[in-house]
Amino acid sequence: MGLSIAKKLVELQNGIISVESTLNVGTTFTFNMPFNHPEPGEVEEAASTTIDKHTNLKKKVKLLVVEDNDINRLIVNKHINDWGFEHDIAENGVIACEKIMANEYDVVLMDIEMPEMNGYEATEKIRSTFPENKKSIPILAMTAHATPTEKDKCLKLGMNDYISKPFDPIDVKNKIVELAFPNLQNEVEQTKAEEETKPAATVERPAQRLTNLEFLRQMSDSTNSFFIEFIQLFLKNTPDSLNDLSNALKVKDWEKIRQVAHKMKPSMNYIGLKQTYEIVQKLEQNAKQQIHLDEVPEMISKISDACQIAFLELEEELKAVVVKSA
Repeated sequence: MGLSIAKKLVELQNGIISVESTLNVGTTFTFNMPFNHPEPGEVEEAASTTIDKHTNLKKKVKLLVVEDNDINRLIVNKHINDWGFEHDIAENGVIACEKIMANEYDVVLMDIEMPEMNGYEATEKIRSTFPENKKSIPILAMTAHATPTEKDKCLKLGMNDYISKPFDPIDVKNKIVELAFPNLQNEVEQTKAEEETKPAATVERPAQRLTNLEFLRQMSDSTNSFFIEFIQLFLKNTPDSLNDLSNALKVKDWEKIRQVAHKMKPSMNYIGLKQTYEIVQKLEQNAKQQIHLDEVPEMISKISDACQIAFLELEEELKAVVVKSA
């Protein structure tokens, strides 16, 4: 690996790289990076303990997924197909309102940040103007703003429940079924949590890699079709998002920067770019509140640098998967 790339990798993880060289003897490169070491057992305790309460559900469920981000739609679609539910797609609140009036759905999964009409506006319209047989449809909010304030706002506007992205798929399924069938009793007795729930396998992050794709691998099927499609979407969409950030910065369009950063956050999480996710999250907040704007150019530069490295790693992953599947 070239020294330039090694230096970027270290600095992106808040590390320091140094060099010592002696003529005719050799050169030693040393780097230090801060890591939080978990206590014994801490990793195992972090594994999800959510139980699927409705593994033997016999009823049909039809959903409307209101989401403008195709990466997020891919994730949601994958889980809905796994559950055997039916669903339609709406890319904004305007289309969602039209589909709800024209069709019958058990639950609406409503994103918040969307063009034309956002999730708040769509929910208010449904609750205040729709006929009685439509206005009470259960609405499950989906948002990347994981705060108590956001949850309270969603509930006050008439949404029935709330999930933050990235979400626990089993938790989402449970919420959907309970919203669709509030009086439903489990069709089979639940076994104890420790018997039903298998702790997630702990996988060490490969050295000198920014991305961690274990979560995507666990979500993928035996053919790796989901894994391949997700990476292809990331490689297709993210350069456009980076370009949008750069162009918005040139004209100091802080609202555009906020929108693009908000849209990028889930993708950073799904491919394991934890530190980059935190930078994107901070960028969104700074742009929204218009504070520390002098830091924005450096933040966008760090996001771009991390994505360039991620592109290389993901392209290598794609090649390896294709060769293995051949």
